[in-house]
Amino acid sequence: MMKPASVLRLWLFVLAGMVFSNIGFAQNPVFHIPMQISDTAKKFDDSSLRIRNLNPYFTLHVDSTLSYQLEINRDPGKYFFFMKNAPVGIKVKENGLLTFKADKSFFLSGRLKYDYEYKVNIGVQNLNDPKERLDTSFTIVFYTTEITPSHVKPTVSAVLYLDEGDSLSFKVQCETGTYPIESINFYSSTPIKTTSNIKGCNDDFSWSPPYDFVKDSDSSKQKLLILYFVGTNKIFMRDTATIRIYVKDALNYPYMLEEYNLAIRNMRTYILRLKYAFFQLDKKVKKTKNARTDFDMTTATTALGGTIATSANARQSPLPSPPNRIWPAWYDRRSNDWNIPSATTPW
Repeated sequence: MMKPASVLRLWLFVLAGMVFSNIGFAQNPVFHIPMQISDTAKKFDDSSLRIRNLNPYFTLHVDSTLSYQLEINRDPGKYFFFMKNAPVGIKVKENGLLTFKADKSFFLSGRLKYDYEYKVNIGVQNLNDPKERLDTSFTIVFYTTEITPSHVKPTVSAVLYLDEGDSLSFKVQCETGTYPIESINFYSSTPIKTTSNIKGCNDDFSWSPPYDFVKDSDSSKQKLLILYFVGTNKIFMRDTATIRIYVKDALNYPYMLEEYNLAIRNMRTYILRLKYAFFQLDKKVKKTKNARTDFDMTTATTALGGTIATSANARQSPLPSPPNRIWPAWYDRRSNDWNIPSATTPW
């Protein structure tokens, strides 16, 4: 149980806190702040010209109609509205009535595009004070539920025949539908080297097959190459154009012509070397001409002397008897001897 003195001190402490709290609230009032805007603030807000109900973004379907009344914080009879760089078909009256009919013919003719943000600049002008003017803008987009696909259209036929060493060049065009093709990817059945870079519509494709493109193992001396051009639009719809190229084996004429010219040069060089060799031999033969003549005469004399000596020896030694019933004209049967005629005796 608390003592009376303690209770008295507690109550005095609470009373002192309440007194100081009332003094603080009186100096800084918090809960009774007036929330009304003064006439000066109202006049300041109304001094600037503005459009009260401007919608910054409009989305319209094809063959739909737009009718939108713009309001300003002034007397509309003293002001007029105008537009700049507006798309075809959209109109605004002087009183701020915005009208538009999204006719499908605008899109078929290409004057308007789907899913393209058209920024329209609109302004308000005071008829009496040219300085009082407001310029702003809004965006309008058109869409359709009928989607016409876009197609990739190369400028060549789907089947081509090509010889090795020839060149092929064509343009990759696009047929634009509801959503135009934004990028094109290129693929081939066989890796090829090409200088062209196909990324979008109207790019040029060029390629020349090398002379070793067709291998010996390929049948009919030709090889099939398939080109794929894959176009993609903004909603990832794809269209693929395929071109089949039959490459035939061909003679590498520049290489064979170079080989022929090389063979001709080698032959001419060989002939010149032979001519030089015979020229050197001819010089050596001319130097030894007299020696060769003397040698030939000596050889002939020696051979003739040997023949004469052999003939003399034959006359001194009796010849064998010829066989029976073979009697030459110079054999004497009576003397049983040979009568060989001399060199001066005619035959």
